[in-house]
Amino acid sequence: MEEYQKRVIVERDDLHAKLRALEEFFHTPVYLGLDIVERDLLRTQGYSMEFYLRIMNMRIAGFLRKKVT
Repeated sequence: MEEYQKRVIVERDDLHAKLRALEEFFHTPVYLGLDIVERDLLRTQGYSMEFYLRIMNMRIAGFLRKKVT
């Protein structure tokens, strides 16, 4: 596997961990105490992170398909 591909996997794993942490934050009193605009922005950030994670997973799947063929 190429070095840049390994970096993509590390970045994907880091993003996944950050997304899970954000999702856990959504269930805390601190989150519920934020004003509605801030909560909406954090939810939008989460959706964007999910989209980015899906793209990274598709890229990694492409790396693995090319490796097999």
